[in-house]
Amino acid sequence: MQIGERYKEKCEPLLLAGYELQFVQSLKYLGVQFLASKKLKCSVDNARLEFYRSFNAIYFRSKGAQSELVTLQLFKSYCLTLNLCYMLQR
Repeated sequence: MQIGERYKEKCEPLLLAGYELQFVQSLKYLGVQFLASKKLKCSVDNARLEFYRSFNAIYFRSKGAQSELVTLQLFKSYCLTLNLCYMLQR
């Protein structure tokens, strides 16, 4: 992946142990998706999607629950950790 003013320019092939490395437009490292651009850029779309997916699953399943505390604890455990990751990436 290339980052910088000439990130769209075609480069000479890079070899590692006799194999040609592939240039990509994005890559995922430790759960964070990096994008090729003029400056270092991260995408948080996947983290946002995971947050909403977790929230909707918990909310749907806890509609009949007798205790709001259980729902709140599940929300804190699963959704807020994803939200924290999302905020750190911004």
